[in-house]
This record gives sequence, C-alpha cells and structure tokens, in this order.
Amino acid sequence: MRSCPSCRPRTSAAVREEGVDRARQTYAVGEHRVAREVELRTLGSDFGANGYATLAEVSELAGTLGLRSGRWLLDVGSGQGWPGLYLARQTGCQVVLTDVPVEGLATATRRVTREGLDSRAWALAARGQMLPLRPGAFDAAIHTDVLCCLRPKLATLRATFLALRHGGRTAFTAIFPTTGLTAAENRRAVEAGPPECGLRTSYPSLLRSAGFVEIEERDLTADYHATASRKLEVAEQFAGDMIEMLGRQEYELLQADRRLAISAIEAGLLRRSLFVARRPTPRGRARSEEVIQEVC
Repeated sequence: MRSCPSCRPRTSAAVREEGVDRARQTYAVGEHRVAREVELRTLGSDFGANGYATLAEVSELAGTLGLRSGRWLLDVGSGQGWPGLYLARQTGCQVVLTDVPVEGLATATRRVTREGLDSRAWALAARGQMLPLRPGAFDAAIHTDVLCCLRPKLATLRATFLALRHGGRTAFTAIFPTTGLTAAENRRAVEAGPPECGLRTSYPSLLRSAGFVEIEERDLTADYHATASRKLEVAEQFAGDMIEMLGRQEYELLQADRRLAISAIEAGLLRRSLFVARRPTPRGRARSEEVIQEVC
C-alpha cells in the first residue's frame, strides 16, 4: 500500500492497546481455512472478522453513508479489513484502516494486494482515541463493535469527529447493557458482554458530547442474538478442526463466552445497536452552499 495522504507521521512506531494479546491470537488464525469457513457461515464475510457485523448489515452501511467513488472512508478498529476493505471494493471509495496490533493490519495489507486495491486503501497502526490524521479529511467514519472493547469511548468519538469533514457522517455498532437494570443485572451484563461494554452514560449522550448531531439509533439485538447463536452452532460443527487450530482450552473458553452472552441477551440484559450521526456544518458555510446550489 502507498503512503496514506490523509495521515500524519508518528514519531513512535510502538502502538499498544488493551486486549492486544488476545487480538494477536485471533489474527494468528484469521487466514486459516477453518476460521474463514466459520466466518463465512456466520457473518457472510471472509475477511477474518470476529465481531457481529454481518454482510447484510455492512451492505446497508454503504447506502447510509453515501459511499461511492471519490469518497473517503475511515475504518477505526478495522482488524483484518472488515468491513472497510469490503466497502471500498463494493463502492469504489477510498479507505484508511486503523487498528492495533499491526498483525491484523498486515493481513489486511495482503488482502489489499490480492483485491487490487493498492491505489484506494491504506493501513495505519493507531489507537482510536489518538488518530494521526488530518482534520476534516474523511466523508465517513465507521467502527463495528469496537467501542464496547475500548475504555476511552468519548475520546475515540471526538477523534473520529475531528477526522470527518463538516457534514460527514459516522456509523457504528456497539454492545452494551440494557438501560434500567439493577446493579446485579448490570454486573451480569458486563461480565457476559465484550470487555469494556459497561456504560456510565448512553451512546447518544457520548455522541452529543463529541459534537455530533442528527443522532439515530437502530436496535440490532435480535440480529445479535441470531448471529451469536449461529457462531456457537457452527463452531460446534467444526469442533475438531477448531480445537486443532486454537487448542482445546481456548476453544472451550470461546464457546463458554458465547453461551454466557446468549444467556444475557435472552434475559434482556445485553443490547446491540447501530448509531448514525453527522458532524454539523457551520451555519455560514451551510448558507453559502445553499446559495451556490440556487445559482447553479
């Protein structure tokens, strides 16, 4: 991949984030034949994804964000390229992938070459809350099931806000405890969900604090339950191969985590939503654009 034209160079190449070791384990088997087959049967993708963003869900994002040739997309926490590379391939947009650790980005880089996307895709090792990007460089920003794995949620949203042009839109999914839970129920939800799924506020509130407007939320919990159940089922079908690939202990821990999450979803403790919001356009600029359109 070429040098990213929207990225600022960093003085340090060492980028660390919580959960990096677990991510490295995932990326180590991401291109394994069995891992890709399981992913294909559960998400509809074969990019080494390990979240809950299905092909149908991601395909809708292209329309929601107005992605097309000439548009710039930022994918935060892109892992091995899902869904940013897929969206670039399908819509013709340019994409910058950001994540830690670099192992996932290395896999994504190999995929870029195979897909012939070298002129439209770039990878950058960076924390979500400290993006070394030129302000206002992107038309759209996405992250799928990323904030529920990060502590600095507001800082990450502020970083994506700054990366977007005025009028640019963000769309992301997140898993979090259902509102109105007792303290005991909330603890159970946090234990069953992703590592940093707990919230002291709400995602709409965080988006407003980051500066976003026109905030929309769509409940995806039913799809979350269906995908989690499908992951459990397909992993059981490929149990022998997955134990050989991951080791018995890791496989059993993975399946136990899935059962715990499914139980929490069925108890109404965990929710997954899609959030869409826009970076506002300054009033003076908005009026100027209206006048230009009227003259034209």
